[in-house]
Amino acid sequence: MIDLCLFDFDNTLVMTDDLKDIRERGRNQDSDRSYRTELESLIGDIASRLIYTEEDLQKLRAQNPDTKFALFTLAPLAYLEVIDNLVYPNFHWDTVIFYESITENRYKPNGFGIEMTMERFGLLDPSRVAMVGDSIKDIESAYNAGCYAVLDQTSWPEIKTERHWSAIKLIPDLTVKSKSQLSEFLRDPSSFLPALESLLDKNCSQTENFDLRNLRFDSTYYFAPHENIDFNRRVEIHCAGRLFTNYKSLEARRIWHNLTESIHKQKDIERFEISWLYVILGFIENQYKALHLRKRPLIVSTIPDRSGRIPRQRALIEQLYRLYQNTEPNSARKKKIKFITDIFEFKSSARSNSADHLSRTERFDNLANNLFIPESSKIPGNDYLIIDDVVTSGASLMYARKKLKEAGARNVTLFALAKTITNLK
Repeated sequence: MIDLCLFDFDNTLVMTDDLKDIRERGRNQDSDRSYRTELESLIGDIASRLIYTEEDLQKLRAQNPDTKFALFTLAPLAYLEVIDNLVYPNFHWDTVIFYESITENRYKPNGFGIEMTMERFGLLDPSRVAMVGDSIKDIESAYNAGCYAVLDQTSWPEIKTERHWSAIKLIPDLTVKSKSQLSEFLRDPSSFLPALESLLDKNCSQTENFDLRNLRFDSTYYFAPHENIDFNRRVEIHCAGRLFTNYKSLEARRIWHNLTESIHKQKDIERFEISWLYVILGFIENQYKALHLRKRPLIVSTIPDRSGRIPRQRALIEQLYRLYQNTEPNSARKKKIKFITDIFEFKSSARSNSADHLSRTERFDNLANNLFIPESSKIPGNDYLIIDDVVTSGASLMYARKKLKEAGARNVTLFALAKTITNLK
């Protein structure tokens, strides 16, 4: 359960794009009556601005009576008091963090405001706190403070810009689809997390403990570096969760994140947690619903292991094959998937993207020069699902797709168990 739910204000609760200039002018203007009068004249029709009505907030509180509700915004107090009093005259926030509350320039995306709010209520556990906002700064501040990040896209335009895609790429814990969904999330956040994180949170070790048909899978579009001429369009990669990397800015979230811990535990072993295997089967179930009707089988494989490394990827495919054979009751579906371990190989000159700390450009060059398909004559006309454990730059999966398509593959779907979340700004 969530003990504290913080809301951003502008464009999360109320549409205020047109008030940006006067909002910024309101800093440290709390006693200026002329400022308040001007702001009131600009607001116009209140109802047309509302994303969350006062009734929505009252209902949210009634459904979650033990949860504290707070505002955490970069808006100044003078601006906030005018608009909040107009739109929510009868809703009392448990506390408010505004522009003048923040010291030492620790504004969003710094999580200081969230930490300050937790301190006011004596809360020590960020895993019982959620931040709801519409921008990448809200998501980053949540991650920095170590709490759940909830993205509300209600105020977004139909055509997304780079700042919108940047927020999506951070894989928020929840992207709000309805007010009722947010209320359910506050009571049970684990049920809304990316697939593998949810399975780990619920400690599901058997398929009967979890409905694999309703797992959440996210997708992100990846681009090659500008100087790379092998890709002229974005490439979609699906994922089942997040890996919070070892940056100080992510430490508060990383220390209680189950999938990050699971990945580090299994870094050098060949036997995978059963939840990892189940989540891949869940993705296949979701992505290929008419599998039994296919004329050709789906071929499932992985990015190969580098020379001299523990054969983890081969072991993953072998364990996945055994689990699928033991759990798939439909004999027609069983015949429609082939699990193959040796589609790709690396040349002996291939470097490790992570262990050698390669830059983004170096990773793409490394894959371009060293990943190959030894028997390309077997590729034409087939559909492929290519799996990697972690995706960072996307280079490995992007080149796997490119080489398969060049060899004549029909469709290639890319999937990673986790997407890295890197250093915050």
